[in-house]
Amino acid sequence: MFKRWVWIFAALLLLSLTPVLARDGGKVIEPETPKTAPVKNNNNTDKQHEEKKNKEHQNQERQGGAKGEHEQPGAMEYDSSYSFYGSVRWSDGHVVAGSRRLSGDSPWLAYLAPGMRLEVHGEVEGGVIDASQVLVLYPRSWSFYEGPANLVGLPGEWVKVWFDGGSKPFSSMAVDKQTDGQVSLLACHRSDRWEALPPGLDPEIDPPHDGWWLLEGVVRGGEIYWRLAGNLPGNCND
Repeated sequence: MFKRWVWIFAALLLLSLTPVLARDGGKVIEPETPKTAPVKNNNNTDKQHEEKKNKEHQNQERQGGAKGEHEQPGAMEYDSSYSFYGSVRWSDGHVVAGSRRLSGDSPWLAYLAPGMRLEVHGEVEGGVIDASQVLVLYPRSWSFYEGPANLVGLPGEWVKVWFDGGSKPFSSMAVDKQTDGQVSLLACHRSDRWEALPPGLDPEIDPPHDGWWLLEGVVRGGEIYWRLAGNLPGNCND
């Protein structure tokens, strides 16, 4: 009887001191540590930062001839692939786009006027752009005329005028009459017709292909007799 109580007491003591035992050899079963699932990187912040940089760059480029992040403080020369944007104005006989004077051999420089907005490709030195390419962004369609004012319905004697298809020029200036009396017209020819011509002018001449053409003419008996004088680079604006 005494031994029976001893065994019962020993069994109770063992149960109170031993953690939960496994059936395979009496090893303690430790609870498994949950594995942490891999965390994906969140790129939203990086994307937002990149979009902000792109918007700032575009805004900088379009501010009065600025060319954005390409310009280095204090630098004087830049790669000719850079673009500059600006509105045209005249200053002391020079054509200025944004804050920089335009120079170079581009044939377009002689036909730019206030009221135009440009994209210019070229190199910068100080406040001057040596333009290698000039694109007129506005107006989309236009023409240039130099000759007697009355032939395009304007007062005065001899004028330079720029038309965008309307009855009145968007820019004009009075000039001295050419000594030889030669009249000039720059216009774009597309689909068998001249675009945005000054009122009263309709040259009966067809160029060999579409594009920008310079015409020269002489006035005889109140009419202008035209001839093709050259082709300028670029296509008609769409």
